[in-house]
Amino acid sequence: MIHGLSKGAQFKFYRDHASFLSGSQLGVLEIAEDSDIKVDSTILSPLPRSVDLAVSKGIAVQTRAGEQVDLYIHVRFELDELPIFNALVKQMKATELSPEPSPSRYRIVHTDVKGEAHLAFEVKDNVVVAEIVDVRARAHGLIRIPYPIEAKVNRIHSFLDHAAHFYRHLSSEPKNTYIPSKITFEFMELVQTDDFDDDGYPLMGATGPNIIKNDIINIVADRNKRYGMRVTNNTPWDLYPYGFLFSNSTLKISKSHYTMNLYPLTGFRSILYVSLRWEVLCRSTSH
Repeated sequence: MIHGLSKGAQFKFYRDHASFLSGSQLGVLEIAEDSDIKVDSTILSPLPRSVDLAVSKGIAVQTRAGEQVDLYIHVRFELDELPIFNALVKQMKATELSPEPSPSRYRIVHTDVKGEAHLAFEVKDNVVVAEIVDVRARAHGLIRIPYPIEAKVNRIHSFLDHAAHFYRHLSSEPKNTYIPSKITFEFMELVQTDDFDDDGYPLMGATGPNIIKNDIINIVADRNKRYGMRVTNNTPWDLYPYGFLFSNSTLKISKSHYTMNLYPLTGFRSILYVSLRWEVLCRSTSH
């Protein structure tokens, strides 16, 4: 069984195990449409000019990944949910107008199985309610987007766009697994030190224990205190940190508060402090 299939995935097809070992393929199959992907089966279509595949069974080996899917959604097929489908169609048309991969081109796919979706939508009292199905969020108690969405195509389309952008970043994986294992993150209360930077701003230093426990920050913030992240680079390479805000309320990623002109985190135990006050970036300093 293969998970994570999407439109465009290709497979080489063999008659049996012996044919696979000898490299004697019968042809090449492809997932032509996202709708061909079902819960327990997937329809594969021969590529044009492929060999005739008149066999009852065989072995399919995936040779090419399909198109990247940024967001899987689930919506009931009810009349009330029509604005959601209209917004999805609008998103699909926008993707067709920009067929080449780009940072602003998102692929959103509807799935009939709620458990396979990131988000599930339904219309209640003329507003759209978005349930968070993704287990990465539900495991920590986030089960619903707190703000309802107007049941208007443009508003829903805008939310889908933000959500696809959100999940594209959330689901991205580093190509080099060594680097993340050598970078540590700590979240703690900060206090002002006696040192100042070149612009005359006081430098902040950490006090107290690391508040991150099991990858979760659970804190009742005090408006009169400052908090910060301490990022430690234990690799031999220079790294350039860049931060932005993930909002689980609207799924919108904001970069406006996180424009940072930072020196690189040079290799071998370079430390960066990013100072925060009540969820708003105030000043970043490097030590």
